[in-house]
Amino acid sequence: MNQSLYTIAMRLLPLLAFCAAALSAQSAAEIRGYAWDAEGRPMPNVKVTLHGKNAESDRTVTAGSDGSFDARGLPPGRYELTADASQRLLTTESGTALDLKPGEIAHADLTLGKSTAHYKWWQRLVRRFNGPH
Repeated sequence: MNQSLYTIAMRLLPLLAFCAAALSAQSAAEIRGYAWDAEGRPMPNVKVTLHGKNAESDRTVTAGSDGSFDARGLPPGRYELTADASQRLLTTESGTALDLKPGEIAHADLTLGKSTAHYKWWQRLVRRFNGPH
């Protein structure tokens, strides 16, 4: 009797391992999108940061040559996305927030513009009076 239970258990073990792997893969989420400049052109090599619920869940990905980015294997939860192209003094003025569900593939496009954050305080003040550039 014990031998037959052992045989059944050994036959079920690969099935259980497969089910566990499928469930764990299903819980991870993904965010895909594009980084654009204010004129609608793709922005290559932009750093896109996904801010999670705590510092350990933050992740940074780099956009490709066509401006596309892809962050895989994210735990479900709320993320705020920001982008930065320091070499051109461009950044997102406000973040894009997403609530990811287990197994979800979300899409988010980010538009970068001239940021007042890269200027001294008096230059920021002048830029605010002159309007957006």
